[in-house]
Amino acid sequence: MAKPSPDGVHRFLAPANQIDFPEDPTAQKKLNEAWNFNLTGFTDQGITGNPWNMSNFLRRWIS
Repeated sequence: MAKPSPDGVHRFLAPANQIDFPEDPTAQKKLNEAWNFNLTGFTDQGITGNPWNMSNFLRRWIS
């Protein structure tokens, strides 16, 4: 789930806020950034619609 950061921006956390790299903060930061980037993309795609899925959209209303 998204959690507000100190700057007020929401970021997605890894499941259960698990720390996968407790001894390597650089790797953990990269993982957190990648996780947030992907989940933000999936969320945005779901909200705005998927242009690759729109080709048959009109047929739903015609049939």
